[in-house]
Amino acid sequence: MKKIKVCVIGCVLMSKDLFLSLNKINNIEIVGVITKKKSNYHSDFYSLKSDANQIGAKVFLSQGKEDEKMINFVKNIKADLGFCIGWSHLFSKKFIKLFNQGIIGFHPSKLPLNKGKHPIIWSLFLGLKDTASSFFLMDAGVDTGVILSQNTIKITRNDDATSLYKKISKSASKQILNFLPKYLSKKIKAKNISKEEGNIWRKRSALDGRIDWRMSYKAIENLVKALQFPYPGAYCNYSGNSYKVSKIMAGKKTKKNIEPGKVIKVINGIIHVKCWDRTLCIVEHSFSKVPKKGEYLL
Repeated sequence: MKKIKVCVIGCVLMSKDLFLSLNKINNIEIVGVITKKKSNYHSDFYSLKSDANQIGAKVFLSQGKEDEKMINFVKNIKADLGFCIGWSHLFSKKFIKLFNQGIIGFHPSKLPLNKGKHPIIWSLFLGLKDTASSFFLMDAGVDTGVILSQNTIKITRNDDATSLYKKISKSASKQILNFLPKYLSKKIKAKNISKEEGNIWRKRSALDGRIDWRMSYKAIENLVKALQFPYPGAYCNYSGNSYKVSKIMAGKKTKKNIEPGKVIKVINGIIHVKCWDRTLCIVEHSFSKVPKKGEYLL
């Protein structure tokens, strides 16, 4: 059987796991990789350059823009199929048409719901009960095209960004081994994603990571969980500096006439601070100097 030549496009940690799964399929040959040398955008950045070198695949280090050099790279490697895992730039119709088998994209949400940016972070912050690992045949839209495989993933009370990232990556790696051979032999039932269906999440800003002590305990807990590794972490301001808050616990309910952000007490480095509906205990943090009772976190 003739091998299908594949070009992998990606630059995040999850890209590696899916790259390795692709490389296990007998009739697949990864002939090229489009990745980046560095990125100021992805907190979970990972360059596939060394992985490509290990299997003898050619590498194109992109600056993020789809230019003629990138198009010529795909033409030269003569790839039949593109596989996009963790890429923040849209592809033009011209680029997509370079692949006679199309480009398969990946998105960690229950498409057509929650298209767009930072789906793992928003899923956790918004307190969703589940998400999904979705593969789809890409068009020029934002996470639109034809769904090829989708697996629902439960979000439990104990999940944070670290655990959910691993769950999705594990699911996606298994899905590839199952659905891709069916797709290549045209034995797969596909579902079209309408551009009008679902919603699109916006890009998260640095300000979205700041804890507003007027928020409820549950909202702050969700924020802290959503920004765990591989993401940059939730933070608050104190004495003119920003400090990460890595783990919190619910404290006792306190008087309603205490302002949000006021430090109630500090015991063994654990900071008890008032949020909207109760006292919150900051258990793990990066404070170089622990705030004192009566001071304020902003």
